[in-house]
Amino acid sequence: LNGSMTIVGDIAQSTGEWAHANWQEILDHLPDRRAAMGSYDRALKPRGLFIGGEWRESESGRTFESRNPTTGGLVGTFPVQSAEEVQAAVARARDAAAWWRGLGWAGRRKRLDAWKAELANHPEALAEVMHEENGKPLSDARLEITLAVDHIAWAAKHAPKVLGPRRVPAGLMMANQAASLEYQPLGVVGVI
Repeated sequence: LNGSMTIVGDIAQSTGEWAHANWQEILDHLPDRRAAMGSYDRALKPRGLFIGGEWRESESGRTFESRNPTTGGLVGTFPVQSAEEVQAAVARARDAAAWWRGLGWAGRRKRLDAWKAELANHPEALAEVMHEENGKPLSDARLEITLAVDHIAWAAKHAPKVLGPRRVPAGLMMANQAASLEYQPLGVVGVI
């Protein structure tokens, strides 16, 4: 909540000023998929690299295969980013961090609540994606989705209190002094 946001997974990777467009693009596609949510939904799979509000193929055209570690079955073929594409994505993420920071606590809470609702509305389809991608038992995947929903709800509700600026007592020996504590966002982080 305090800085840039990256949602990494089968639904979205979104950070920055363009994040609203990215997230909205993802949410706009969900109604079309709801009818197919009874079992594993291939529409949850990414269609390439999601950068700057657009799905893109890798400029090199190179891809890699992802296989289910349990069955060996092909999960999908995904683009490989060049170093230049990674740098461009990082630059967009840095722009996005300023947008996310500018939303303030209420704006971030609203977006986290919307994300939480989408996860809560589609736990079975998301659990099946996790099961297929990494071989995790479905019961564990369902639990992980439930925990994610709970963690997002907690962050949306409690982040201002936990991460917001506050005064801290300086101690008995410095009774006439006080200190302030304010968390600053780390910025863009790469996660593999």
